[in-house]
Amino acid sequence: MKIFAFAGSLRAASFNRTLLALAATNARTAGATVEIGDFRDYCPPHYDGDLEAASGLPREAQALIAKIDASDGVIIASPEYNRSIPGPLKNALDWVSRVKPYKLTGKPLLMIGATSGKVGCLDGFAALRITLEFQAAKVYAESYGLSRAASAFTTSGQFADAAEAAKLNALIRAFVTQA
Repeated sequence: MKIFAFAGSLRAASFNRTLLALAATNARTAGATVEIGDFRDYCPPHYDGDLEAASGLPREAQALIAKIDASDGVIIASPEYNRSIPGPLKNALDWVSRVKPYKLTGKPLLMIGATSGKVGCLDGFAALRITLEFQAAKVYAESYGLSRAASAFTTSGQFADAAEAAKLNALIRAFVTQA
């Protein structure tokens, strides 16, 4: 399975980038090929119908669409902002939706996320699911939300808690083998 993975956060020290790196390692161990994209390379300008009419899809949107199209599956690590998803991530997915047929149609997609809050991205996943399912992505039934992310990782980028590491590993293995 060829997976394209990215964190929907622009912060260089994002908890979601750390989580995504761990997920990618697990996926590779399970036999997948994983490419991690830097969301900054795929973050287009705000959606604007006039811009689209004048010059088509921005190069960032075209690049994200090409990566999605070339993959067998997608993993998105998204933070939760105000009980939803980050604006830049929603915007990028809106641009992706401009290509018909949708490039996410039938594409296995796993949502993971890390937040410093107590709930572990559940509301953010609900918001993200709406956008992904609208584009007919095959959103994996389970997701992984990490709460209290500020204390969840060691300084070397590993889980501080072995149970959390095992939980993520089991989900990634299931996604890779069942997707």
